[in-house]
Amino acid sequence: MISRMTMKFVMLATFATVFLFSASAYAAKPGEVLTSPESGWQRYDDTDPNIYWSTTPTRFSPVPDWYNKTDTGSATIGTKIVFYFQGTQVRLIGGTYKNKSNNISVKIDGNPAGEFSQYSSTAIAQVLLFENKGLNSGIHMVEVTNNQSAWMELDAVDIDATGSLIGFQPTNLQASIDNSVVTLHWDSIPQASGYNVKRSTTAGGPYTTIASAVTSNFYKDTSAISGVTYYYVVCTVTFGCESSNSVEAKAALPQIPETPNELKASAGSASVKLNWSSVSNAIGYNLKRASASGGPYTTIATVTGTTYTDLSVSNGNTYYYVISAVNSDGESKNSKEVSATPAELVVHRVLLTLTLTTGLEKEYDLSLDEVNAFLDWYEKKSAGSGAALFIFNKHENNIGPFKSRKDYIVYDKILTFGINEYVPAR
Repeated sequence: MISRMTMKFVMLATFATVFLFSASAYAAKPGEVLTSPESGWQRYDDTDPNIYWSTTPTRFSPVPDWYNKTDTGSATIGTKIVFYFQGTQVRLIGGTYKNKSNNISVKIDGNPAGEFSQYSSTAIAQVLLFENKGLNSGIHMVEVTNNQSAWMELDAVDIDATGSLIGFQPTNLQASIDNSVVTLHWDSIPQASGYNVKRSTTAGGPYTTIASAVTSNFYKDTSAISGVTYYYVVCTVTFGCESSNSVEAKAALPQIPETPNELKASAGSASVKLNWSSVSNAIGYNLKRASASGGPYTTIATVTGTTYTDLSVSNGNTYYYVISAVNSDGESKNSKEVSATPAELVVHRVLLTLTLTTGLEKEYDLSLDEVNAFLDWYEKKSAGSGAALFIFNKHENNIGPFKSRKDYIVYDKILTFGINEYVPAR
């Protein structure tokens, strides 16, 4: 038989069990005040940097009734709040009052998820405004839109205790050089409207936006200048909200030398002499040759100067040349093509025979230049100008024991002269 004391204990234990079960089963509902996160939830303040606003909001602080004594809001119609979180459930916490919007809509992952109002006749802080607890485990994007020209305010966001509020700035930004263009790649952000690409010539910025609303997760910077180091960041634009910047990536296009110009070729006997204009940032030049116009060319020498004599050629063949400039960053394009045909050097000599008024004959073995100099002097004297004498250098011809022999001829003493050109035997 059970005593009264035992019966009371059983009844108390039963009552306590029922009370504890009911207390643990209780959960706040939208419209109720919720000053701290319930079991299984965690709270993020409105000041969290991963909560973004499409317009510049107003931050109110400090007010004791608000969570962490802060509250953020905007009275601009169309203003959006955007944030991403990892988890399965989300709650929005904020105040209500008669100056606040009664038409606020929520989308999750781009799909309508409900509406709520912050309007009330009395001021109430930390109200559970909206919740969704039936999401699949993963990353979700929340978009909150104010559809009225009245205050939309946010005090805090609650999500799973095991989840996290995450930023939606692009990740894994990579910069590479592709065909003299800086190419940027980054990981896509779900629900992103686009991306803004920013650039600086200083690490850490300040950055200038060089491309807006890029819809893909890559961008080619065609305005980058060779030899300049650039620092890039990318931010996500989602429904008018711009994320914080990605981690910085840097790149520098190689400063490849300019193409040499004014390449010239002059042929000699079994030789071709080449010369060109220098290129300021070149450390050398590649000389290339082909046996047909347009190539293909073979590099025959790399030199640091601006002249080169090609001695590996044969007389009678035509050779085609181009040149490129090189430095540690690479090689320029080929210059315009020039050509030359080496030929055996033919030396012409002249026997000049003078008959003087005295009947004396003089014969001189001269070069073409020396004969031309004599003829030029003779014509000037005939016209009444020029030196009275012309000096013939007899060079090694019958020099005998003397260091040199020269003949001085007076114009008036020349009766006639004859010129006989010949090619000396080899």
